Amino acid sequence: MKYWLFERSAAEELVTRTDLQSYEYELSKQLIAFLQGKTDIFTLTNIVIEKDSNGIIFAGPQLEKKIIVIDLEQCHILDKTTDIDLLLIIQKLLRFAIRYWGQQSFTSAENIVDDKAIIFPFPYSTKKAYRIAVAREPECRRLHSRGISFSLLAYKYNDQGAPKDIEKPSTTIYQKAGETYLEQISTLRGKLSEPAHSTEDKAKNHKPLHLVGAGKLTQNAAFKFMPFETQLPKLTTSQQEVVNQNNIKSPIRVEGPAGTGKTISLVMRAARLLQKFREESHPFKVAFFAHSKTTEDAIKLMFRSTTNDLWENDEAQNIEIITLQEYCARFIQLSDTQIIDGDAYEAKQYQLLVIQDIYKDVSKQFYRTYRPHLSEQLKNILDNEEEARIVNMLQHEFSVQIKGYAEDDFESYKKLRPISNGLPVTTEDDKTYIYLLFSAYQDYLRRSSVFDTDDVVLEAMSRFRGPLWKRERLQKGFDYIFIDEMHLFNANEQQVFHQLTKKVEQEEIPLCFALDYSQSIGDQGELSNTYIEKNLTKYSISQKYGTVFRSSQEIAELCASITCSGAALFSGFINPYPTATSGFTAKEEQFCQFPTLYMYNSDTLMLDSLKTHVNDMIKTFQCSPSEIAIILFGHTQSITASVIAEKSGHQVLELVSKNSITAHVSQNSKVVFSTPENINGLEFNGVILLGVDEGRVPAKSSNDISENFLRYRALNQLYLSCSRARFQVRILGNRSKGVSSCLNYSLKNGTLVEHKAEKTK
Repeated sequence: MKYWLFERSAAEELVTRTDLQSYEYELSKQLIAFLQGKTDIFTLTNIVIEKDSNGIIFAGPQLEKKIIVIDLEQCHILDKTTDIDLLLIIQKLLRFAIRYWGQQSFTSAENIVDDKAIIFPFPYSTKKAYRIAVAREPECRRLHSRGISFSLLAYKYNDQGAPKDIEKPSTTIYQKAGETYLEQISTLRGKLSEPAHSTEDKAKNHKPLHLVGAGKLTQNAAFKFMPFETQLPKLTTSQQEVVNQNNIKSPIRVEGPAGTGKTISLVMRAARLLQKFREESHPFKVAFFAHSKTTEDAIKLMFRSTTNDLWENDEAQNIEIITLQEYCARFIQLSDTQIIDGDAYEAKQYQLLVIQDIYKDVSKQFYRTYRPHLSEQLKNILDNEEEARIVNMLQHEFSVQIKGYAEDDFESYKKLRPISNGLPVTTEDDKTYIYLLFSAYQDYLRRSSVFDTDDVVLEAMSRFRGPLWKRERLQKGFDYIFIDEMHLFNANEQQVFHQLTKKVEQEEIPLCFALDYSQSIGDQGELSNTYIEKNLTKYSISQKYGTVFRSSQEIAELCASITCSGAALFSGFINPYPTATSGFTAKEEQFCQFPTLYMYNSDTLMLDSLKTHVNDMIKTFQCSPSEIAIILFGHTQSITASVIAEKSGHQVLELVSKNSITAHVSQNSKVVFSTPENINGLEFNGVILLGVDEGRVPAKSSNDISENFLRYRALNQLYLSCSRARFQVRILGNRSKGVSSCLNYSLKNGTLVEHKAEKTK
């Protein structure tokens, strides 16, 4: 066997069939056995399959001249995979091909590099570093002249990094496969029945979030990976109290600003509890929940380093580090391919794109009809707000209000009060229109044969509350549960955790969770009414951290002033800084510079200054470009990665996915370019905030409700972005727009200084 060839419409059929998404289905087993040459016959409705001694061709009802060829002689894919892995690889390749042919956005596991694509088929949590190299439109005049276009050639499958030299794959097998397909088109067309070309499950409108990835971009995280015995004496008193707390019956709330060591405290507490119960010869089962795959990966690395892999194969005392979405999906037996995205963070980002498309279509058809009946508050937002902000509010309304509190039931939804800082859905007509949008969104998910994160979590929750799980909790539940970044889980997700303990009657709540509301960008609703505050706080042991180990004293104070400003304006904006104290050593302080605001007379001058700022930071910190981040505010479409590269004089690594961080650890020659939404969890020596001025931060709004939300969100974004920096923060804005009102408090109290005007003209 030399190749497998998939024509476009065949690929679309293969990725939309439920029974080809998991190896637990018999049809999937038959497909893999057929591809491996173990059987000679395999049939599928709507697809013609031709096999000879050289390869296999899958042709669908459209018989297009867009193909993907997997070169088995170059890939050696059959020699390096299990049956389960092979099915996943095929599905990931076909999904990438469909996105490529449809000119759609790519996922965080699909990287475009020159005329190649690199695909990472496995989740980060599997520890499998294998990737697939795909040539885009391989050079072959014979095929191109006969109409083959936008073709793909998978030619390499290994766990090695990108080659240093230009790589030219052989196209011999690709040409042979393409010519065979072209020769058989008339025969294939004759074998396809007439009704076969009409299928409802094609994924032509699939638009996953675009990505480019990056590696861990800091050299200052050594403490996280030291052995437990070395770490413990170096902890603060507050951290030691969390790690050594003997109470495992009450929830422990670990609260503090970014960079204070909340996560490592949870990791060390988990290690200590496991060791304690091992010494007592008592079985002890621990779960450690992360919000995203990237965080999960980082926690696993920290835990293995802290414990020297002591718990790798321990059956009596063990720990499972996992995302909540993955755990719930496994519990209800859903595969990754049946969910919008296997990573909860990516799934929520893609959900925004879907809602945006739905909103455009439905409002175009029905808004004019419904508008006269809507409340003035809702009309004001729908008439005047930018689409992106409306979509964000709709996402929250769908997830928390309709799916969470109303359980998809319109009658229940009508009785709900609107959420503060959310959509002002006050009347029955308001809710009728929003529910129309929600129904269209649900229809899209059904047509695409996928579920979103809320579907997964709520379905799991219904089963967790059922009699079967109550009976099984003593055996399958956990003795203790850790939750990192609790503030990033929505109301639906937060209510799951206590259902997973062994304590059916909730007489004990063995939870330990890390919390920083200030890092939850644009959080909506009144925090006093959240599950955390209503159900956990009154029972919890609370420990607040104040020492910031990531950032300099000056940056810690800037972050504190931003959160103080937010707390003064909004009852729900919690200031995590009781005091602003840095944990820097004298050696580190030598690099520190005061946070500075630079105002320019135009955007052009502001962008032209980037080269000076970046080079100055690199020289001052004696670091690689990857330790400098440029964070764009205002979502100015004209300021792209290519513009940043040109103006900064450096190659740019654009982060458009939070979870692409661990994909590339070697790109230290590139300056990082991101938005506030995608920078969480990272650290840099220097951070440049670009486009921070009035009108962009906060964005302008024509009504009070949206204005409050946008200012709240802007303060979140400023805090999160500034807290990524270790040594220096530079904020750049346009003088003609004015200084951002979100910075007034920081400028007034001296935690931010404005550079002299004559030097920024």
